[in-house]
Amino acid sequence: MTRPSPSSLTRATVVVMMVVVAVGCDRPGEPGAIGSRATPPSRNAEAVETASILDLGTLGGCCSVAAAINDAGQVVGWSTTSVGSTSAFLWEAGVMTNLGDLGGAYSSALDVNESGQVVGVSRMTGGTRGFLWQDGVMVDLGVLSAGSTSRATAINDAGRVVGASDHGVHGSGAAYWEGPTVVDLHPTHAGSSDATDVNDSGRIVGFVDSGGRFAVLWDDGALTTLEDPGGEGDSQALGVNESGQIVGRSRTGASASVAVLWNDGDAVELEIAGAELSEATAINDLGQIAGWSTGADRDSRAFFWDDGRVVELGTLGGGFGRAMDINNSGQVAGSSYGADGFERATLWIVKPLPPRVDSLQPRQPS
Repeated sequence: MTRPSPSSLTRATVVVMMVVVAVGCDRPGEPGAIGSRATPPSRNAEAVETASILDLGTLGGCCSVAAAINDAGQVVGWSTTSVGSTSAFLWEAGVMTNLGDLGGAYSSALDVNESGQVVGVSRMTGGTRGFLWQDGVMVDLGVLSAGSTSRATAINDAGRVVGASDHGVHGSGAAYWEGPTVVDLHPTHAGSSDATDVNDSGRIVGFVDSGGRFAVLWDDGALTTLEDPGGEGDSQALGVNESGQIVGRSRTGASASVAVLWNDGDAVELEIAGAELSEATAINDLGQIAGWSTGADRDSRAFFWDDGRVVELGTLGGGFGRAMDINNSGQVAGSSYGADGFERATLWIVKPLPPRVDSLQPRQPS
């Protein structure tokens, strides 16, 4: 497929209907509890029960965060432990497993593919390193030749790992791992860059700092800068699906940003009712999007977007929720606060939405 140049992109805004979840957890601190506790007041008056919510528990500590989910329902993230450290976990069928670390008493898992391979970052002597975990073994992925730290952010089903490694001089640079070799995605760039996701076709998305921060796509070695619909020189691409649809965020003002879908050459702003800040973090192969937004109350709310409609996901009883990933069954992984004020890894299972009766209405260019 031919990739459009940035100049050919058009600006559009999706007008969406907000559908709100009013579910929560009967016992916010208890792993695995599903219930009907009301969440904080929604930004929309209508409330429709459209999802169930699951507390994934912890590794013995107070808090946990889910970062990614695969189609088998395996969830990865990080949790505090009973001894006060933070460790990467793999959650499956109600069981949370500690993945260990590279010797530095800290690790966090950031992605998992369909084979159950997990990538993330761990502390070790001399710095932090990206890791690959599989079959019970965590492996240091190494760094660029001049660097000392790295981070593995995403892995596709072919085992291609992407993330970032420091250059030794110019800060952190987007990279991918080809077996034991770390490859610099942007070797001539003097600033920082990051690779945040990769699909099974090998398309990599992320951002580059170059007189601003700009969302980018690496496709077969070619770098394309995506349109910045907010116009403030600050955008990030955070997720890409198998069709090449990309999601992320764009800053629209000093303290405002908007969730963005880059779709077939169009930069589409997702209007989330009442949001001052919003970010689309992931997109599945059906085009369904997970993300989060904040309004005037400054509370973060997780959302699920499907064909122009938004479901505001609930919490475990507190005032915070953030969706980080979504699989092809519409299961959403992230975190939310319980009534006890602690952040917990959270799984939202979204029910199929009724047939849509409204239509997308693109905003005409001014």
